[in-house]
Formats: sequence, C-alpha cells, structure tokens
Amino acid sequence: HVLIVDDARDILYLYKKYLKNTGHTVSSAENGKQVLDILNKHKYSSNPIDIIFMDLQMPILSGYQTTKILRQKNVSIPIIAITAHETAGYENLKLRYGFNEILPKPISKDKLIRKINYYCGSNTKIEDIQGELIS
Repeated sequence: HVLIVDDARDILYLYKKYLKNTGHTVSSAENGKQVLDILNKHKYSSNPIDIIFMDLQMPILSGYQTTKILRQKNVSIPIIAITAHETAGYENLKLRYGFNEILPKPISKDKLIRKINYYCGSNTKIEDIQGELIS
C-alpha cells in the first residue's frame, strides 16, 4: 500500500497513473495532517501503509514536520522525501528528520517502482506494465 503525499494535484495524478495496474493500492494526501489521519485509519487495517513518498514543502504540516512526528511515535514505515529543490546537502536533514531517502522531482516511473520494490520487497517489473504508464 503506497501513500503519495504532495500538495500538487498533478504530481498525485501522475504517480497514481504510474502505479495503475501494478497490484499496489495507492492512497494520496495533500498535507501532513492528512497523512496522520490516513495512518491512524490504516493502523489496524488488513491493508496498512507500506511506504510513503512525501513532498517536503506542503501547507498545514510540511514533510519535515510530519516525518519528525512519525519518527517520534516510532513509526518505521519507509519515508522517501521528494523535493523540487536541489538535494545536495540534504544528508543532514535525512538524519535529522528520519527520512529513508531524499529524491529530486520528478521521479520517473522506473525509479518509483524500483524504490517500492526495494523497500517493500515486491517484484513489480517495469516491462510488465510499461504499456500502462505515461511515457
């Protein structure tokens, strides 16, 4: 179960389109408050969140604030930060806030699926869904 978090609806649409027909459940949120609500809702469900792709700059609760809260609550779900800004020098932020990785936008469909496979142990093959995705 993949959670995509971004206040840009076009990014949410694109990443959902990338993951269509991969067998993954995809949820989305537009800010950190919604992330906390979604995680509380799915905490005891049969379909918990397995990985989060989180924008850093968002209204209400930023990706930084949200990740810090989650890590303070001992939430161990992999969190991949995504940002439109330069990622050089983000290593300290990664350690400080508890991100597993920080990646620059846009994330290609190949990289998105590789990260899900790496962190979640799934075996989605790019070539199996290539025709289903936006180039």
